[in-house]
Amino acid sequence: MKSEWLIFDENKSLIVFCNGWGMDIKPFRPLESSNHDVLVFYDYSAEFKDNNIEKLADIYNHIHLVCWSMGVFYGQKHFNEVATVFTRKIAINGTLYPVDDQHGIPDQICRATLEAFDEASLIKFYRRMCRSGEIFEQFMQNRPERSVADLRNELFEILQNSQTISRNRAIFSDIFISQKDLVVPTENQNRFWEGGNINYLPGGHFPFYLWKSWDQIVEEECRIAVNPA
Repeated sequence: MKSEWLIFDENKSLIVFCNGWGMDIKPFRPLESSNHDVLVFYDYSAEFKDNNIEKLADIYNHIHLVCWSMGVFYGQKHFNEVATVFTRKIAINGTLYPVDDQHGIPDQICRATLEAFDEASLIKFYRRMCRSGEIFEQFMQNRPERSVADLRNELFEILQNSQTISRNRAIFSDIFISQKDLVVPTENQNRFWEGGNINYLPGGHFPFYLWKSWDQIVEEECRIAVNPA
């Protein structure tokens, strides 16, 4: 995994964000933060390098782990042994069965995407991910700066190394599920996280423009406002 600072303002609190497949920090620049620095991990074809999360715990009063989509699996995989350093651990639209017909992204969809992957299919994926035309337009103004070849390579590596992690090993304290997710189907997420502390969100797989700031995602009193009535 690669890592990059999205926000580094010497705040007292840190958010470690594990991104989704094909992403970088650019789509998340519209989100501000008054209270948190934000360190982003992405590109799961790259070798994971220890970023000394435990040392960061000596610097920050609080560290929160926020994982989205494929990042839910990789956040669990890479930070399981240091999970106690995180104040809150949030999973958004992902499971620990990243490629799975019943609990993740259906296998055939992943393989068909890889086989026919080009710029046109990438734009189609972005539309499915955003669902809302308004969110899609904003996303495209901030689309990742990564090539089609780069994304294809990452997806290939994910499929080659796809594993599953038992639900009873999950480190996450809070689960966010979008009600109309077409990428990791909502029903598959519900099936995997049944009985967990689930917060439902309106819209599709990419929910981040529902929020104005990272503060709203990790601060309990702000998160309730994005839940549908």
